[in-house]
Amino acid sequence: LLYAFAANGESLAGFPMAFGNTTRSTPVIADIENDGIPEFFVASEAGFVYAFSSPTSTANISWSQWAHDAKHTGLSNEVRPLIPVVDKSLIPDKKSFNYPNPTRGRAFTTIRYFLTESARVEIRIYDTAGDLVESLSGSGFAQTDNEVIWNLSKIQSGVYFAKIEAKRDGKKTTRTVKIAVTK
Repeated sequence: LLYAFAANGESLAGFPMAFGNTTRSTPVIADIENDGIPEFFVASEAGFVYAFSSPTSTANISWSQWAHDAKHTGLSNEVRPLIPVVDKSLIPDKKSFNYPNPTRGRAFTTIRYFLTESARVEIRIYDTAGDLVESLSGSGFAQTDNEVIWNLSKIQSGVYFAKIEAKRDGKKTTRTVKIAVTK
């Protein structure tokens, strides 16, 4: 279930929202259409990204994501998030995806991956014939979600595979994300 609350603690109209799948990330709120109305995004275990329009404007949102904002200003120096890591690989299983997917006319897609340790990250994009389309370098920050934006302006519609490779001290983990580009 996705819950949303007003500053006074009351549940907002239309919430909670139910999903058919288990979610694998905290929700993100962003105004991607720049219309003053934010959208909610939630990734599911099944690989779907759900998006919903908000019933309020961005001016009324004071806490839009985990740890308050993109800089995690809701955390003090003494408080650190507890992130359980069962998978000991550099990129845990099911901790890499892209959004939006399918892209549906977007000029870019964002490839996101979680790293258990800092690492050097390379992302190679392949088409269905196995030909290399593009190579990207990614950030390698430990214990957080890292993101790389793939510019789609010169990419044709089709299915692509992003091979995310993380390396550190002789350790190497590779994950593959399927991306549907529709124009």
